[in-house]
This record gives sequence, C-alpha cells and structure tokens, in this order.
Amino acid sequence: MTTTLQRPHLFGVLAGLCLAAGLCFASVVFTSTWLRINETQMIHVTGSSRRDVRSDLVVWNAVLQVESKTLAEAYANFRTDSEKLQAFLAARGHTKFELSPVQVRDLTKRKNDDLIVDEVPERTGFLLLQGLQLSSADVEGIPKL
Repeated sequence: MTTTLQRPHLFGVLAGLCLAAGLCFASVVFTSTWLRINETQMIHVTGSSRRDVRSDLVVWNAVLQVESKTLAEAYANFRTDSEKLQAFLAARGHTKFELSPVQVRDLTKRKNDDLIVDEVPERTGFLLLQGLQLSSADVEGIPKL
C-alpha cells in the first residue's frame, strides 16, 4: 500500500489569492464610488451659479451677545435678551431652533504698570455669547425676519 500525501496545487492557491485580492479591490472601489454618490446629493454654495437654483431649506445662524461690567448683571441682561429673542421667533411661528451652550469670556484691557515692564491685563467686564441655528423650509419667510 502506498499512501500519497495530498498537497494543494500551486495553481489553486494562486487562483484563490487572486480571487480574494480581486474581491477586496472591488469592495474598495464600490465603497468609494458609493460615498462619492452620497456626497453629490447635497449642494454647497460658495460662489456663483450660471443658472437659478431653488432652495428648499434655509439655515440661519445668529449669535446673541451681551457685555457688562459684572457677571451677575451680564447674566440678567442675557436672560432677558434670550427670552425676547425666543418670544420674537415664537411669534413668527419658528419654535424649532437649536441653541448652543453659553460661553463666558473675560473682557480685558492692557494696563501699563510702572513697576513691571510688561503690560498687565485688567478685567473690565464679561462677555456672554450663545449661538442660535434656525432651520426651516420657509425659504421666503426667514429673510423677512
């Protein structure tokens, strides 16, 4: 009795490796093409157009900003201005908007000190900022705000 060891054929191994590499390459090409097609569904306007394009969505960005000498006074003014802004938008039917977190910044000026050669910053007040983003399908009504 003779026993023969079965070895894989070199041609079969090479064919399997080529098939695996081809499948990997095809999946990369397919994925990159799919991503490019998805990106082309959105229009980003940064310049001019040769033809009129009718938009169906408007995104309006604004910043509410209040300055004051004390933080308590700045916050009180900010709260009343924020309530006025929200009431203004609600009166015109825009209740869906996003508010970013409030940012508090120090207002400073440079003060020359005779004893110290460098300028020393001196706090003169506070600045409160909050971003607002309003998205709406009312393309004609938002610019009239």
